[in-house]
Amino acid sequence: MKAPIIIIAGPTASGKTSFAIKLAQELSGEIINADSLQIYAENPILSAQPTASERKNIPHHLFGYIKGDEEYNVARWINDAAGQIKYINKTPIIVGGTGFYLKHLMFGLSAIPDIAPEVHRQATALLDKVGSKEFHKLLAEVDYSIAAEIEMNNTKRALRAYEVIKSTGKSIKFWQEENIKYFPVSSFKLVILQPDREILYQNCNKRFLDMLELGALEEVKYLLKQHYNPIMGIMKSHGIPELSKYLSGQWSLQQAIEKSQQVVRNYAKRQITWFRHQFNHPELEKCLVTNPEKQFSVVLEFCKTL
Repeated sequence: MKAPIIIIAGPTASGKTSFAIKLAQELSGEIINADSLQIYAENPILSAQPTASERKNIPHHLFGYIKGDEEYNVARWINDAAGQIKYINKTPIIVGGTGFYLKHLMFGLSAIPDIAPEVHRQATALLDKVGSKEFHKLLAEVDYSIAAEIEMNNTKRALRAYEVIKSTGKSIKFWQEENIKYFPVSSFKLVILQPDREILYQNCNKRFLDMLELGALEEVKYLLKQHYNPIMGIMKSHGIPELSKYLSGQWSLQQAIEKSQQVVRNYAKRQITWFRHQFNHPELEKCLVTNPEKQFSVVLEFCKTL
């Protein structure tokens, strides 16, 4: 039987990295990153990338290979991931919590043409100048239907919709009707880690403390010195806004820690909700794992063949 493309998904701090490594050892697999923050080279601590010792015996791909000032999007990740899946010639194990990436890898991505660089620069400059509220109004003037679907503070989606219609003359909705797929849905097996919520929240709290021990503050200092635009993907790393306030003297370290932990817990909660509703497809086999240690043998059998 042909080996499936395995996806290990789940909220942050749910144990995806260790679970995937253990699975890769059993299946002679290789790991491909599906976390939108772990693609960057300059935030290995803040994004909780696998350590050198964790990567030692299992090949890892698409981790830390992008600079913080590079433009990056879901289409580029899908193209990169598909290339790795075809290249490695072993069991591909895709690991990450960026559900948007995983959803479109499995179900397809709209065929939006490349955005003209000048349009992107102008749109980004406009957003910086007028702010999210006024920018949302400007989007509504050129594409009311999509603006009605985008929350006012979701600047990433608003910017994307604005630059698409400005660059192509057509709404992003038009392009979303065209669907590009690299693999059939039936070639995937989806494993979702969802431990008990209290345990997950404890893991979130501990993970942030571990990041501080590893040097998260120094990483934040470095990133701030690069003067990256706040809307760049790397600047969405958990802890940057809170630790920045500590470094500037606005907050105590304890305040920054507690707020960061709260932000991470809230993010994990949103991820749980998202994974619950976004991966429904009649051809997709799923396995929900509430106790990764006790259920590993079940998952192993689930992942062996299509």
